This record gives sequence, C-alpha cells and structure tokens, in this order.
Amino acid sequence: MKLQILTKEKEQWLILTPETDFEEKVLKMFENMPNVYRGEFRECQAGYVRSWNEDCGHRDDLIIKFETK
Repeated sequence: MKLQILTKEKEQWLILTPETDFEEKVLKMFENMPNVYRGEFRECQAGYVRSWNEDCGHRDDLIIKFETK
C-alpha cells in the first residue's frame, strides 16, 4: 500500500492507495467513516490534484482528512 501525507495550514490528509486486492478489501471497511473519502490524488507540476467526483472514473485512493483548530 502506498501512503502519502499532505499538510496544509489547518488540514492534514492521509492518502492510502491499495496495491493488491487484499489491501482494497481492507480499505473498503473504512469507506463509511466520517472524514473519509474515495477519490484520486495525483501529482502534477503545480502540486496535488484531487478528484472526488464519481464521474471521473478512477477512485482507488482512500483519503482521510484531519482538521486542526
């Protein structure tokens, strides 16, 4: 499983990308928890681009969002 950590001013994101069918099954157990999304994070020249739109197709990544007060 690949793990990316993205930190912004008051937000932290953990992006988990499964690499096997077993890892995908494990991530499915967490899909319905608060602040957990399925989507895609990919790098580009300007930084990270995220896509949570179901119409975009690729939704392999599990994205966990943390906010600090």
